[in-house]
Amino acid sequence: MRRTPSAILAGLRKKVDELKATLEEVRSESETAVQARNTALSALDARVTEVQAAVDQQVSRLDTALAQQTSNFDTAQESRRQEFDSTVKQFREELGNALTETKAVAHEAAEKFDAEAKERLKALTDHQARAEEVVGIIARTGMAGGYEQFANREARTADRFRWMTIGLGIAVVGVLVWGANIAANGNLTPEGATVKLALSAALGGLAAYTARQSHHHRTTAERARNIQLALASIGPYLAQLDEERRAAIIEAFAFLFFSPPNQAPTSEPGPGTTQALLDFIAKASPQK
Repeated sequence: MRRTPSAILAGLRKKVDELKATLEEVRSESETAVQARNTALSALDARVTEVQAAVDQQVSRLDTALAQQTSNFDTAQESRRQEFDSTVKQFREELGNALTETKAVAHEAAEKFDAEAKERLKALTDHQARAEEVVGIIARTGMAGGYEQFANREARTADRFRWMTIGLGIAVVGVLVWGANIAANGNLTPEGATVKLALSAALGGLAAYTARQSHHHRTTAERARNIQLALASIGPYLAQLDEERRAAIIEAFAFLFFSPPNQAPTSEPGPGTTQALLDFIAKASPQK
């Protein structure tokens, strides 16, 4: 069923009236709420003002207490700083004194140790020098003994060759006397004379050879004897010389000991003879 415009308009008016009533109710409730809110805000403002006053009072008290605490802290801090500086200064002084004493003790100990080390080193050097001297004496004594034995052996050999030479000389004289007796009796034949002369020549040659050998061994024995005497007396003599002259004479000894002997029997100056040693000693000896 279709509604008429008047019915529609009446319905709209009714709804408008209802809406107005609702709006009025809402407005009334809003005003009530606003009033309640304003009342609450007024109470809140009063409370805030009260709290703000209390806070300001507490802040003022806190500032006063903080200022007092800061002053007390600064005073205490300054006192602690001064005490700390005094303690550090005292510690540095004590440390410096201890360090000075330690250095003095260490220096004294080092000097004492150095002196003891020098004394021990000197003692070791003296012992070494004494040991070298003893070794040198033993070596020289041993070498002198060896040269003495060699000289005695060469002298005995020279004596044997000398007696052989004397014996051969007597034999040559005997052969010649025997030949002369035969010739005096008129029994000497040319063949016999030739045999006797040949025998005399052979014996003479052997006598000349043994004489040369005797002279050679005699010269060698004399050289060994001279070296033995030089070795036995060289130690005290070297002690009086300086290092340069001592080295020169030791070099002469080394040359004498290690150079080859003479190729021919001779007593003239040359390699392997005592004359070389005598020349070196004469040059190295201090001039008066």
